Amino acid sequence: MADKDRKRRLPSVAFVVTLLIGLALTLFSVLESIGGFLARPIDTSAAFGGIMQIVTFGLPFFVIAWILWVRPRLGGLLLILVGVGFAVWMYFGWNNPLRDWGIPLLLVGVPIVLGLITLIWPGKPR
Repeated sequence: MADKDRKRRLPSVAFVVTLLIGLALTLFSVLESIGGFLARPIDTSAAFGGIMQIVTFGLPFFVIAWILWVRPRLGGLLLILVGVGFAVWMYFGWNNPLRDWGIPLLLVGVPIVLGLITLIWPGKPR
């Protein structure tokens, strides 16, 4: 029996961080939704708002993490575009400019920086 020497690819930092952000946002959204459904009377804004947050925040990060695994350069470009899109949305849609800096940093700064890192240092081509 011949031993095959398979080259294994290590996940990039951008992939791991994007996946962790997607997991954290999905977890918080699921917990908010569960809390809304368990409240008596049912708090529909929290229950269905949590589901919408999963679709709006968690799912895009999972999709981009998968694209980062398959096509790193396209994933890096998508990370930059998502960060810019969140920045535009926050600038025009949020009423709280710079008092809360944690969420904007997570949704805008981290994707843009990780996308730039992925585009600048793409690693070895497949």
